[in-house]
Amino acid sequence: MEAPQYPEKVLPGQPILPIYQPTENSESIKFLPGENVRLESIKFDNQNIPTLISTTLGYVVITDEVEKSLDDSDSSPATAHNVKVVSVIARKEKQSQNQESKEARQNLEELQLLNLLPTESGEYFKALIRSQDVRSTERDSVKTWECFQPGDIIRATVLSLGDGASFYLTTASNDLGVVFARNEEGELLYPLDWETMVAPGTGEIEKRKCAKPF
Repeated sequence: MEAPQYPEKVLPGQPILPIYQPTENSESIKFLPGENVRLESIKFDNQNIPTLISTTLGYVVITDEVEKSLDDSDSSPATAHNVKVVSVIARKEKQSQNQESKEARQNLEELQLLNLLPTESGEYFKALIRSQDVRSTERDSVKTWECFQPGDIIRATVLSLGDGASFYLTTASNDLGVVFARNEEGELLYPLDWETMVAPGTGEIEKRKCAKPF
């Protein structure tokens, strides 16, 4: 089995990898959600691509379906406190050669090129958003924990090269800020205005510095 590209560590709501991986032979690899993983469609180029999403902070472990069936014992590796194992099960399947599957494979390649599905490529850059750079008004009253939470996806621009170790980013514009967020239960949040988001299922309100929707 070819080694798939996937992040070693993930945050809640972070994509792990699409459920199908094309191969050069007549087989394809299908990845099934295991513990702390859910299946969700990511829309790209007017197509929905089924993708495995992490529901917790943890380390990704991919297990071959055959190996898992031979060993059903719960032998999860030890991890730090509050860091869990994110389990994915790999299965080999016959590869369909129809046009739809070819287009899906092309989209998958484009997704990886656009870095929408993170990989351990060693090309990460550290960045900071300081409280004075969160918004352009009332900067002295900004509380960063009310603007961003772990797992949020943020649209920002580079303000400067920073202190040499990290770039300085800014979200001080209407089109910058949180574009994707979930609550602690994993439910998607939607912006109500520029500083609040809501979970439609429960009506729960959470504070964020929201980017203006397109």
